Amino acid sequence: MEATNADRAVSPTLPPFAGHFDDVFEIPLGLITGNPNQSIAVDVVEPGSVPVRATRKDTVLAEKVFRDEVPWIVVSLVETPDTL
Repeated sequence: MEATNADRAVSPTLPPFAGHFDDVFEIPLGLITGNPNQSIAVDVVEPGSVPVRATRKDTVLAEKVFRDEVPWIVVSLVETPDTL
């Protein structure tokens, strides 16, 4: 559904107020290196399925699956290899 460069996560407006949400996906700051090959991906999948990665060569650094409703929402911090 969506992928955005992960350096946007190093925002002065973060962290959001966790109390305003039913659940959150927390990524350890040490995983966000500023590498332009990192991105945050948000996918909608059928229960038990996994997202189709954009390059199929991405390394998943952190991931959370929200299973409250169907379809599931998968949020991932991924890193794409420098060369494809």
